[in-house]
Amino acid sequence: MKQKLWPAPLKTVNIVDRALLASLRKGLMLAVPFILAGSVSLLLRSLPIERYQIFLQSLFGGLIYDFLFLIHKSTIGSLSLILMITVSYAYSEKADRQSPFLYPVLAVSSYMAFTYNGKDVFSTNIFDVSWMFTALLVTVVSCALFDYFYRILKITKSRDHSGFDSLPGIAFSYTLPGFAVLAFFSFSNLFIRHFSASSDFNNIGSEFLLKIFDEVGNNFFGALLFIFLVHILWFFGIHGNNILEPVAQAVFQSKIEINAQLLQNGKEPVYPFTKTFFDVFVLMGGSGCCLCLIIAVLIVARKSTAGRLGRIALVPALFNISEIMMFGFPVIYNPIMLFPFLITPIVVLCTSSLATYLGVVPVICKTVEWTTPIILSGYYATGSIAGSILQIFNLILGILIYIPFVKISEKRQYRLTQKSISETIQYMMECERKGITPDFSATKNRYHATAQMLTYDLRVAFESDQLQFHYQPQVTYDGTVFGVEALLRWDHPVYGQIYPPLVITLAKEGGFLDELGYSLLGKACRDASTLSESFTQPLKISVNVVPSQLEDDLFCERLKQILEKYDLKNITLGIELTEQIALLSTKTIHTRLSEIRKLGANLIMDDFGMGHSSMMYLHNNQFDYVKLDGNLVKRLLDNRRSLDIIRSINQLAKSLHFKLVAEYVETLEQRDLLYHTGCSIYQGYLYCKAVPLAECIRFIKNMDTK
Repeated sequence: MKQKLWPAPLKTVNIVDRALLASLRKGLMLAVPFILAGSVSLLLRSLPIERYQIFLQSLFGGLIYDFLFLIHKSTIGSLSLILMITVSYAYSEKADRQSPFLYPVLAVSSYMAFTYNGKDVFSTNIFDVSWMFTALLVTVVSCALFDYFYRILKITKSRDHSGFDSLPGIAFSYTLPGFAVLAFFSFSNLFIRHFSASSDFNNIGSEFLLKIFDEVGNNFFGALLFIFLVHILWFFGIHGNNILEPVAQAVFQSKIEINAQLLQNGKEPVYPFTKTFFDVFVLMGGSGCCLCLIIAVLIVARKSTAGRLGRIALVPALFNISEIMMFGFPVIYNPIMLFPFLITPIVVLCTSSLATYLGVVPVICKTVEWTTPIILSGYYATGSIAGSILQIFNLILGILIYIPFVKISEKRQYRLTQKSISETIQYMMECERKGITPDFSATKNRYHATAQMLTYDLRVAFESDQLQFHYQPQVTYDGTVFGVEALLRWDHPVYGQIYPPLVITLAKEGGFLDELGYSLLGKACRDASTLSESFTQPLKISVNVVPSQLEDDLFCERLKQILEKYDLKNITLGIELTEQIALLSTKTIHTRLSEIRKLGANLIMDDFGMGHSSMMYLHNNQFDYVKLDGNLVKRLLDNRRSLDIIRSINQLAKSLHFKLVAEYVETLEQRDLLYHTGCSIYQGYLYCKAVPLAECIRFIKNMDTK
């Protein structure tokens, strides 16, 4: 019997519905490319090296300098607008409406209705970072309200709607709910402006936060509260740095000019806590001292998926861009990482505050952009090497805090990944039993995320030549090895052996099935060449080809090139096709099969039953070998009909001149019954399971000596 590579069925796990938070998280992830683009442009524009700045501002008359500014302004400078679009779109996927574009339009319209200050022209300032809290609040509320109003105000079309197009009908059904949402925010705007003297009071998020920090003040407790809020927001998938940007600018960064003026007048600076202080000494690598986390991951889990992610995220983190690691590790919604994610920045805040208080490190009196890399930023901000030394000390301290939690998280992630892969494999098997083709690309498929992860891992395994063949010998009744079947094996670093049909499905959905198929054909022929060097007797090596590969016009040409590359000598290649090829029975397929036989390869039909399509396909195409449906062989001893069907197939084999091969042969009883029906080639555990090539060669040599 073919080796079983999958576990027993697992019970379905109920997952708590966190659709709203999931929409926020996905929306922020969709915005990451824009954040990265804006961050890189800011880095290139503001790197604090005097000669570099002179060169950049003089290059092409300052065009490059202005070009970088436009990128930054249109991305991070318009982040509220970008997040309204991405978060509302993410919400629309959950809502499953026929027109997902409606949600971003509704969110932006609601936001403009809510923030309009009564003047003739809308100000574009409402789309910058300082309004982000309000923008996200309005976005989420507008989407939720629209769903609510849609359910209670939905207008059903009349059954008698001759000539009534579906698109106008959809648009009409959205009119009242959309109007209700816009009316709500317009009324809210008028109400607030009527009772408030401030024309910008509608920026409720910034106003609220600024009032809190005005009360706390610019001191250690204010700094502690700021760092805590930034990270607790981040933990729930909300970009805390951007939400608190108005506070950072008004309460903290504004004091740096006072420090500079005091220093210029020969006095001591009095405000140690500034935005630059946080960027330089606390947010090293980004939120949560992300650089500490990445280095901890590279120390503890460098060979895992997290380690690969760490290597990707390391360079951006050197410039304090943390989004890749925040969403990828993940830190967000990961309860194990909550403690180190909060405590690490708080601890380094304390050490940095103490160092500044004791005068070990000068008080910062100079603005440094947050994208300036570590060590350079410490020196430039303080004007002293002590600033760089403090950064290195904080970095080491943060790494030591993170390491034990990364270990725990990796163990937990390992267990969860194993479980999710097991469930995905079970789902794949269930689909096969029902004759359904699974669609892992659909976001609604509960196994979508796991399949995406596996597809990425599969491509990495394929490109690094980790996919291998195991070979199961085929033996005749007299004990002679007739041939071997190449069976695909992928040893996943977390789960182990992955169910082969799932591998093929993932490669197909990943868009590299043809590339993988040709590579595997080449690998099989390379191994066949090794077999030919070990044996002089004729042998056959069969390899599975999926039906869709035969539709490639270049298939036979590529196969010819592979056969010419390897000297197979006494080895005959067999192209093994499933019975599904009957469903693709076209003139093109018939021609392709004929061309394959002309190249000297055998044609083998796998899992042959007694269906009408199978019989007709055998009648129209000359197969050299037919492998019996495994269910017939398994039931041979306890089902008389299976024996009668096999006898009938053997009669068909004689008349159409093909040979029978029986898989799943596990006992001598099965083999002897098959022999008396006319089948004399066997494959199964009675002789050998699928094994690596070297072990297969040893098996054949042992059989030859018997």
